[in-house]
Amino acid sequence: MNSKEVWFSHREKKWDVKNGKFNWTDTKDIWDWDCCTVRLARTPKNELIVVVRSKTDTRSTYLGRYMFTWSRVPGADNSSLLSYLKDDLDISLDGAKILKSDDENTISISDSEKSVEIKLEKEYESALLKVSDGRTYTLQVKKENGTLKIYMGKPVELRFMFGFGICKISEPRVECYIAQKNKPEKREGPKKRWVFQLENDYWFWEWAKEGGDIKSSNTYGLYELINREMSSPSIESDNIFDVELDEKDDRIIPVIYMPAVDTLGNFLREVHCAEKPPTDNGSVEVEVSLVFNNELLRRHSLVHKIYEVIRRLRYGRTRDIETFKIIARKDFKDNALIFEDIYSDYYQLEEDTIHGDPHKAPERGVRYYFIDYRHPVIFINTSNHAMAGHDTNHHIWKWEYIPWLEHAPVKLDCKTREEIDKEYKPIIKF
Repeated sequence: MNSKEVWFSHREKKWDVKNGKFNWTDTKDIWDWDCCTVRLARTPKNELIVVVRSKTDTRSTYLGRYMFTWSRVPGADNSSLLSYLKDDLDISLDGAKILKSDDENTISISDSEKSVEIKLEKEYESALLKVSDGRTYTLQVKKENGTLKIYMGKPVELRFMFGFGICKISEPRVECYIAQKNKPEKREGPKKRWVFQLENDYWFWEWAKEGGDIKSSNTYGLYELINREMSSPSIESDNIFDVELDEKDDRIIPVIYMPAVDTLGNFLREVHCAEKPPTDNGSVEVEVSLVFNNELLRRHSLVHKIYEVIRRLRYGRTRDIETFKIIARKDFKDNALIFEDIYSDYYQLEEDTIHGDPHKAPERGVRYYFIDYRHPVIFINTSNHAMAGHDTNHHIWKWEYIPWLEHAPVKLDCKTREEIDKEYKPIIKF
């Protein structure tokens, strides 16, 4: 199985957002992703699937720690800032002078031995903290109610996944190419690349090395692997996602996939798995509650603000919380999922009025698993977070949320839905 990094390009429709409303356009473009790894799999129907993964590092203010409010230093938040520097960065500056520059973009903290400077940058999207001993830290700036709040974000890893079926492959070739031409700040080329094509809309490639041979490249090795598997199948047909992962977990925890284009506030924040005691037959029921940052409507974006006010009044929150159940059998065979009021079948991402199965929902078999039978795969398929065990947005990159990873961008906990709801205070009881 190939795990060496290559570039991946795919052609897809462009999407557009106007007044918060999400729409696919009729225009197609080619998008380039670097540092991708590739795995092959076969579905239970024996279809060969290419699974592409990519990842990037960032920092999460949601999972990180609040430090201070910019307008309150110097002032009321002095002690909060000094406490953070001492407890988290081992910088003791008790009694230090705290000053702000005339343009109010820089805070200076100093005593007779050391100093710290915090400077706003990138149009107030981040701040740089410099210590006199040479250390530097990037801080996150969050605009809330007209004020700038400063956080030391937690380092997290965003993982992405894209899968597609194949039956046609081209011979590797050398050609001139411009990478990421739809992203001017990252545009690279024109220069030669080694590339092969799958179907009509997918390419794997790498920049040609001067004096190198295409047959010794990662690209050619991947081509040979796929071509060999197409002509002489060797991969077992099953429903388990085979993934290289160092951090394993024996608890019953789902892996969540969500369209990555849905970045307008609907992303996942928390995963709660409340496991009940085993029944007499050895089955275990796990109540899974997913806490999303918001529930931004797409087709009905004009009424979103009204809908958000109703949620504040009725539930005391703007976060969207959806709950489903995992029924894990004793032998982990014939496991089931129950999606009460939130099941999606064939609807697409832009739908936001889907509430699928009724309150007394039927059991649905688990379609796919991640690594083993303790981790059923769940796909978030619509804007209002209707979900299923299968994907209805095959042509879209997915966020891959693996909750138990140390640097996962989501919080993993074991609260019940009832416990979560009690954390929010409704303004009006309906």
